[in-house]
Amino acid sequence: MKFWKHTLVTSFAFFCLCSTVLYTACAPKDSCADLKCINGGACSDNFCHCPSAFDGPQCENKIADRFIGTFIGDMSTDGFPTISDTIHVFMQTDPDYVGISYSHSTGISSVVRDTVYGTVRTVSINFNPITNGNYSKSISANINNQYNRLVISITENPDVTTSSSTLTHSSFIGFKQ
Repeated sequence: MKFWKHTLVTSFAFFCLCSTVLYTACAPKDSCADLKCINGGACSDNFCHCPSAFDGPQCENKIADRFIGTFIGDMSTDGFPTISDTIHVFMQTDPDYVGISYSHSTGISSVVRDTVYGTVRTVSINFNPITNGNYSKSISANINNQYNRLVISITENPDVTTSSSTLTHSSFIGFKQ
């Protein structure tokens, strides 16, 4: 009788163990249980969907950090000599509103320092057009993360009311220091 008792208890324990393993292996798992999205990210299908100002597997990287810093390069303007310039990109309002301080030529020997503000996107900074009376200026900035290269394009129109107005194009290409 002792033999049958041990056999029955062992069989029952083996059956319980196998059932537990089978149940836990087949139970549906929450794909986001182990993934913690931060900075307002939301998990779906084991992937963090980040707000526009962040990226990374858990939304841990602030996109603006790619742009923040000092870039050394050259600014060229139509009809003027190329000048060496240092562009400073700084955080204005966390997490994605930055300022860019740059120089540009306005005459044969005059150089003006200017600061503009824009919103960071994945590889660019979006600037609102600048207008003052008949004057307008549009600016775009793009970054190549692989080479830490910043490219800025500026188009100025001194008089938007006339088609004969001469547009001025400036561009900066520089590398992060």
